[in-house]
Amino acid sequence: MINVTDAARDKLSDIIAAQPTGDLALRLSIMGRGVDSFAYDFKLIKESMQQPGDVVVDTGPFKVLVDTQSAPTLEDATVVFDEEGNAFKIDNPNPVWEDEVGRKVAKVIVEQINPSIAGHGGAILPVDVRDGVVYVRMMGGCQGCGMAPITLTAGVETAIKQAVPEITEIVDITHHAAGVNPYYK
Repeated sequence: MINVTDAARDKLSDIIAAQPTGDLALRLSIMGRGVDSFAYDFKLIKESMQQPGDVVVDTGPFKVLVDTQSAPTLEDATVVFDEEGNAFKIDNPNPVWEDEVGRKVAKVIVEQINPSIAGHGGAILPVDVRDGVVYVRMMGGCQGCGMAPITLTAGVETAIKQAVPEITEIVDITHHAAGVNPYYK
């Protein structure tokens, strides 16, 4: 499943040890995809927040928890700590997109849509493309924004369908109630 290099394990162990709360685990999931890379959610959570069905990797000093949807796409991935850049990264050998349609959709979102909504502090991540349906997650100012449905139908859906005629539907999987800074309340 997930591998953790010695340097990453040591650094995460140090970070966990410095926290006032014990019993922490690393939650790793895929939030979305770009054209050629994944967007990851990488955070420490209480180990007791493990969800049913999570894949659990015990590294010794801590556990890595991976949700069931992300697990297949994280198969054989490695958590690495880059000491030079002082940052964690994920080396993932899995393809970002299984076919060219998903890659085309991601290109439209990254190159055309996101620059337009960046002025509102928002971004959209393509999560998956299956059977002509695009699943997206809205972030930043778009998450919880009162105009999100209109942005999705009038802007995002129109742009994607014009550029990628194989697409028939756009589905927003965003948890809008969790938005902390929506552009329009």
